[in-house]
Amino acid sequence: MDEHCQILCERMHEVDASIEYVDFLGRNRLEVNFEGEFGVYARATRWEVESLRRLECVDNTPRVLRVYNEGSDDWCIPLIRSFFPGRMLNLVDVDMKSLAGDAFDLVKRIHGAGVVTRDLKYDNFVYGKDGLSFVDFSQGCLDDMKEFEKAKEAELEELYRLF
Repeated sequence: MDEHCQILCERMHEVDASIEYVDFLGRNRLEVNFEGEFGVYARATRWEVESLRRLECVDNTPRVLRVYNEGSDDWCIPLIRSFFPGRMLNLVDVDMKSLAGDAFDLVKRIHGAGVVTRDLKYDNFVYGKDGLSFVDFSQGCLDDMKEFEKAKEAELEELYRLF
């Protein structure tokens, strides 16, 4: 477990959650049981929190379950978000071409909510019983419409290259 994960473990007494499992990939996240829902406890950028809030109406994207210290001046703040069981696409034995339509539909719905991910890669897609999900919005969210449109176009081109 890396140092950041260790710090998160030590701070769990500050939140109303119990540790169920420590993420074995060492991605500075803890999977937790929070008020009966399985979630992920992590430090998130303010961009990520804003992106997740914009995506409340988009299926197969994470939900914010709780944010801590939101009023602080810290750039990264702790949050618990929903967890998607499944495997990252780079670890799934599936024909990527067969998932292309689902991936494009999902990314277009994300764009429709006013968010670009700016980090499209197989690692950020999870394939599970509920289909394809996108789980990493740490670099998402642009407020400038001109920049948003450019980023959207670039992201769709990147998606064509991926699939």
